[in-house]
Amino acid sequence: MKTKALLGLWLAVLLVAAADAGADGTLSFNNNSSQKITNIATRASATGLTVGLYVSTDPYAVLPPIYQGDGSFKLLATTSTMPVPGRFTGPNVTVPGTPDGSYVAVAIRAWPSNFTNVQVAAANWDCDRPPGAAIGASSTFKVGPLSFLNVNSLTGLTSFAVYPNTGIPPSSCSPATLWPATLSVVPGSYPFRFSINADTRLRTSPVVTGFSIQKCTVLTTNKPSMANTNWVTVTNFSPSNLPYYWADPQGTNVRAFYRLSIGYY
Repeated sequence: MKTKALLGLWLAVLLVAAADAGADGTLSFNNNSSQKITNIATRASATGLTVGLYVSTDPYAVLPPIYQGDGSFKLLATTSTMPVPGRFTGPNVTVPGTPDGSYVAVAIRAWPSNFTNVQVAAANWDCDRPPGAAIGASSTFKVGPLSFLNVNSLTGLTSFAVYPNTGIPPSSCSPATLWPATLSVVPGSYPFRFSINADTRLRTSPVVTGFSIQKCTVLTTNKPSMANTNWVTVTNFSPSNLPYYWADPQGTNVRAFYRLSIGYY
């Protein structure tokens, strides 16, 4: 009876060991202070983001750009950048199909928390809805070897930035909520002066770096496929200095074309 009991115990240990050998690996879904998510425009730690953990069992895979889908990657978990800006703390995540000793490819995407997923966020980002919304992704990195005995941290993750939209909705978006900026001649001025103004949301946008007036004395082409290289910047000014008035110091004796240019990140 004693021999049978020991044999039964030995078989049970073997069964447990066999089950453990085929167990899936686990990742710790969080970052540290050297892996923060930052905002490229404000240079500060990013807030108000949903953070997604993307994993591929092909350790050599690279996460495609958002518009090209996910490739072999699967979104396994999401968390947020709360309560510490730039940081995220999610649950430990089991990666299906990763036996002991295997490696996986991992990447992080971040998007505004008021959108249900990154695809919806990207579509609205293109149309500046809402203005200043930021999206970004880390580089793909490898994690492993996975082990059922340990939880692997995201050691290959490096700090990355999210990019706000420009705050200048394109006309292709419907409905387009345009933020107008105007370049006009001050009535009755001689020599004439320009008056430059812009919508408050545009001139206070954190991604707008400045305004400039450009001048061209020769319009060589109006074909979109051919660039006109004759435009020259004649003055620069800050978004906060609006309305802004400017007179061309070269006078108005030569026919010239003028345009307003907006710089942004």
